[in-house]
Amino acid sequence: MGKNKNLKAGREAALSELNRSLLQTKIAYKKSRESTGEAYDAVGSRLADSEASSFFDLITSNEAAMNFLVSGLDQVSGTLGASLRAQENALNAGGSQARGSLSSGLRKTADTLGTSLQSQEETFNQGREQAKGSLETGMGNVSNTLEGSLQSEQATLDQGQTQARTDILGSSDKAIAGKEAATQQGLDQLSPYSQAGGQALGDYQAALKDPSIIQDSAVSRYRKGQLEGDLARQLASKGLLNSGAAIEKYYTPGYNQINAEESQNYFDRLGTLLRGGQAAATTGAGLSDRQGDISAQVYGNKGQSLSAIEREAAQSKASSQSEYGQQLAGYQDRTGRGLSTLDRGTAQDIASSQSEYGQQLAGYQDRTGTGLASIDRGLGQDIANAQSEYGQQMAGYQDNASISQSNLANQLGANKIGLRGNYDNALRTNEYGYSDAMNRLHLGEASAVTNLNIQKGNTWQDYYQNKETPYDKVKKGLALGTDIAGKVAQVAGVMPPGA
Repeated sequence: MGKNKNLKAGREAALSELNRSLLQTKIAYKKSRESTGEAYDAVGSRLADSEASSFFDLITSNEAAMNFLVSGLDQVSGTLGASLRAQENALNAGGSQARGSLSSGLRKTADTLGTSLQSQEETFNQGREQAKGSLETGMGNVSNTLEGSLQSEQATLDQGQTQARTDILGSSDKAIAGKEAATQQGLDQLSPYSQAGGQALGDYQAALKDPSIIQDSAVSRYRKGQLEGDLARQLASKGLLNSGAAIEKYYTPGYNQINAEESQNYFDRLGTLLRGGQAAATTGAGLSDRQGDISAQVYGNKGQSLSAIEREAAQSKASSQSEYGQQLAGYQDRTGRGLSTLDRGTAQDIASSQSEYGQQLAGYQDRTGTGLASIDRGLGQDIANAQSEYGQQMAGYQDNASISQSNLANQLGANKIGLRGNYDNALRTNEYGYSDAMNRLHLGEASAVTNLNIQKGNTWQDYYQNKETPYDKVKKGLALGTDIAGKVAQVAGVMPPGA
């Protein structure tokens, strides 16, 4: 009876402890849900604040860039305007200076032309007298020089004729000897190819009579060895290496293919050597044939050259004698005409100088007037060009500023879209995390309550079975103590405030 009382008291104490734990568990899970909601709400609030701050920064940065573009355009306008005014001042100053230089230059040119005309007249008269003396003296010198030149030319022609005959005889012999040596060298170089072609012809005929020569070649043996090794490994992997029927089945097609391929390759290689040998023999025959033609041509040219030398030497001597007479008569005639021309030419030169003086002075005056008009016209064009360039540059800078402003606006829109996308992604991630945490809290609470209810049922069972004091078992099995909130927080994935 006393034992039953104790068991009953233990059961009541255990049930009381389990009920208290059940209540604490529900309270802890409720607090954890509340703290989890507050934490995720704080994250959402921070995301919204961050998005607003980012939008404000983008707009501020865009406005600063716009203001910088406007300020830069104003500075460019001021700089271009100052540059235009400086250009106009410089052009006007240069135009005035150019007009003064042209007028001063015209006066100096008139003085210089007058002095030059007087000097020319004096020089023409002095030159006429000196030229007369020179013509007379030159005529005597020319006569002596032509006679000495004739004698020297005759001696040179005789010496050249002798040397030319010697050179032709020696060069023809050297040409024939050199060509024969070159022909022999070419035949020596072609000889290996001719011999290789002859050897290839013998091998070709032998292979036609005995095909086993090809099948037993080093290349064929090597390829068959490679085939046998590969097939042996494959057969060994399939367990067929010791089967005679299998070896015959796999090896024979490979042997036949190698024999066919190597036979074709062998005859192809011999065909290349045969064609090379035939080409070498044909080329050698052509070299020998051309050697005979060249030797005959050289001997024929030698005879023609000797005959031409004799004929040209006689013609040259006769020509030099005729040229001597013609030159002497020509110099005498030109001397007479030269004296006459001197007198007439001096008068014409003086008259021409006077005419040229008037023309030059008139030309300088005309060019001065044209230059002054060109300066005025060019000055106007330069100023107009400077103003036009100023307008084009300003238009270009304004256009660039408009494009930059448009690009800034487009970039601002793109940045806003990108920022909104990033915020939406972060917000979806936060909402998913909150939903997941709440699901795990609900599941954890359900599991904990279920476990406690099971332990309550076990307490009744232990009481009736009288195994041990239910209260002690509850204290030992729960192992929650005062850390229920911590375990709930672990289930939710969010630590309680102050943890």
